[in-house]
Amino acid sequence: MKPLFDMKPLFDMKPLSVIAWMPGLLAGCQMPIDPVTDDLTRPSLALELHYAGERIGTTFVTLRTRGERDTDPAVCLHVASPFLIIAQARDSGGIQSVGVAHVINDGGVEPTRNQADIFSIPLPAERIWTIDGATYPNPGARGTGIHARFSPARAFASVSLYGKFQFVPGSSEAMLVAEARNFSATHELAQIFPIFLRKAEDAPGRRPGTPCAVPVRPRG
Repeated sequence: MKPLFDMKPLFDMKPLSVIAWMPGLLAGCQMPIDPVTDDLTRPSLALELHYAGERIGTTFVTLRTRGERDTDPAVCLHVASPFLIIAQARDSGGIQSVGVAHVINDGGVEPTRNQADIFSIPLPAERIWTIDGATYPNPGARGTGIHARFSPARAFASVSLYGKFQFVPGSSEAMLVAEARNFSATHELAQIFPIFLRKAEDAPGRRPGTPCAVPVRPRG
């Protein structure tokens, strides 16, 4: 079983090679599929957290779902601001949506406001998403998160969502959630939550990539 939280990149500061992210680019060449609506299996979801900066090629850690609906990675990490997130969702029956967001409306982190910083491979057929009477770019930012939503007319078995986040002025802590849904009638969900982040500083134990203490949360 692959580890949920791979600590090796914390100590290997070599840039990510072109070979490592080439599969993400090749995903843009995949053909659309007919979505499956009677499959009750959950999507798989992997989240690349590029803690050292906002560019592809910076070092990162990967968090993965383990097959259950919710995966608690029990991780806290110091990250630069801005930083890059890549969410990779897969399901043989098609991915309906994938997103990453800060779970509290005040403070924390938010997507950078440059629409060019948010894109998906492949792209959805509908480039505008309407919800509650408001319209948003698709893929794009909404509130404290980023998203890509796909329709049955253009569904894919593998989707990668790229986005840059930054700490809100005055904030130094954040908590993220990553989610993916497929086209099943029950909209099966894969989720990685919570992901705790702290703003990195130029000080021992607080530089990008160094672990921080996971907050103690009450058991319910």
